[in-house]
Amino acid sequence: MHRILALIFCLTLLAMTACGTGSTGGQGTQTAPSVSVDPLIRDTANLLGGIQLPTNSVFAQTAASPQYIAWTNAFNQVWKRTQQPNLDLIKGWAATNLVRPDMPRTLFYPFSGPDVLNALAFFPQAEDYILFGMEPAGRIPRPERDQFARQMQELGRLQNALSDILVLNFFQTLHMEVQVTETSYSSVSGILMYFLTRAGMEVVGGRNISIDTNGSIVTNYDPKNRRLVPGVEYTFRVKPATAESGTTVQASALKRVRYFSLDISDSGLKNNDNFEKFTRALPATTTMAKSASFLMHKDFFSRIRSLILDKSDYIFQDDSAVPQRFFLNDTWKVEYYGFYDKPIALFSNYFQRELLTNMQAKSKGKLAFSYGYDHIKGSSNLILAIKRKK
Repeated sequence: MHRILALIFCLTLLAMTACGTGSTGGQGTQTAPSVSVDPLIRDTANLLGGIQLPTNSVFAQTAASPQYIAWTNAFNQVWKRTQQPNLDLIKGWAATNLVRPDMPRTLFYPFSGPDVLNALAFFPQAEDYILFGMEPAGRIPRPERDQFARQMQELGRLQNALSDILVLNFFQTLHMEVQVTETSYSSVSGILMYFLTRAGMEVVGGRNISIDTNGSIVTNYDPKNRRLVPGVEYTFRVKPATAESGTTVQASALKRVRYFSLDISDSGLKNNDNFEKFTRALPATTTMAKSASFLMHKDFFSRIRSLILDKSDYIFQDDSAVPQRFFLNDTWKVEYYGFYDKPIALFSNYFQRELLTNMQAKSKGKLAFSYGYDHIKGSSNLILAIKRKK
C-alpha cells in the first residue's frame, strides 16, 4: 500500500513539473512559448495597408515619398467614408448577438475570396480563419525586390481591386478575375495583408502553402500542380496599443488565416478530394457565408453543402448560402435578423418562401449595416443556425 501511494505521489509531482506548476530553480512557472516576428512580412503588410512604418524599415524611403503619402491619404479617405462606419456597426452588433460561450474558434468561410475583413468584424474571438474561393491565392508580395515606379503601379492595382468591397461590402467575382493576379500586390495574398492591417492586426508571419493528397498542409506551393490545393497562410495578432520593438511574440496571442484556391463544385471535389480530407479533420467549426452566389442551392454543390452542415456547430449566413429548407428540422435552432422579401434581380429565381415567412414572423429587427447583395442598409438579411446538442 505504501509503495502504491509513493508511486502516485511521484507521478503527480512529475505531472506538475511537466505542466510548469512545479518549482524549478526558484521559478514558479515556465516561460510562455514565443515565436519570431518576420519583420519583412510585417513591413510589407503595413506598406500595403498604408500603416506607418519604422524609420529603419526597408520601405522607409518609399513610405516617405510624396507619391506614396498621396496614395495613402486617398485610400484612407475612401476607407473612412465607406468601410469603417459599416465595420463599426458590425462590431457593435456582433458583440451583442454573436458572443456564445460554446462557439467554436475555427471559422470556416466558404466562397469568401480574400474577405477576412468581415470575418474579423463578426467573429473577433475566432483563432483560426479558413477562407476559400476560385480566385488564385497568389504569391506573397515582395515589394523589396521592385523599383519605386513598380511599387506605386502595383499599389494602384491593389486600390482598383478593392473598389467593390470598399463600397459594396462584397466582391464581384467577374471583377476579381480581372483585377486579381498571381504575382501582383492585388493577389489574394496582398489583399489579405491589406485587410489584416486595416482591421488593426499586426502580421507577424506568412508563407505560401498547399494541401496535399493526404489532406495535410505542406509548403510545396505550385498552382499548376493539380494534385495540390494552393493557398497562403498568415499569422497575426491584435496590434498592441503601444509600439513594441521585440522580435518575438507570445504564441498564445497569435491567430491564423488560411486561404485556399479551388473548385468546390461536386465534380471539382470529386477530382481532388484533398480539401474535403483537410476539412473533415478540423474540429467543429463556426461557418460564415455571405454573397455566395446561391451556389449551394444547386444540386451540383451538394458536397460542400453537406460538409458545412456536418462540420458546423453554428452557421451564420444570408439567403445566398445554404437554403432555408435544410434548417427546418430538429437538428437546428434558427435565429433571424434583418429584412427579407426577395433576392436581387440577378438571382430572382432563388426566392425562398419559407425564409420570407420566418423572417417576417421572427426577425429581431432590421440591420443597421450592409451585408451581402442587399447592401443598402436596412435591406440585408441574416440567420444564425445553431446545431442542437445530441
